[in-house]
Amino acid sequence: MFLGLAVSTSRAAIVEFAQVSDPAGVFVQTNYLNTPATVTTVAAPATSGSYQFTHWTLNGVRINNPDGSAMNPAVFTLLERTLAIAHYLPATQDSDAEGIPDWFELFYFGVLSNNAGS
Repeated sequence: MFLGLAVSTSRAAIVEFAQVSDPAGVFVQTNYLNTPATVTTVAAPATSGSYQFTHWTLNGVRINNPDGSAMNPAVFTLLERTLAIAHYLPATQDSDAEGIPDWFELFYFGVLSNNAGS
């Protein structure tokens, strides 16, 4: 009779954690970290020139506070190679012309479908 030992397939790994801005130029930072790890992004500046911070995405997924507003800095568990992007829009951009800047709608609500009544 064979008495085998259970072998865990989950292992720690060293992965790339890159932080950039869109548009480029606000910051670029790359680290190589052991997983799993609780990680915090840099605190993205609220403004950069004529641009306003809207939100972070991690591997394409928006990171929110419990109330739905953008989390800044973003805190998460690093398990795999991760690209964190701090998104910015021109501060005066109002693509749906309802009187609320797009950055404000995206920061607080995550969508552009709100209006002044929201």
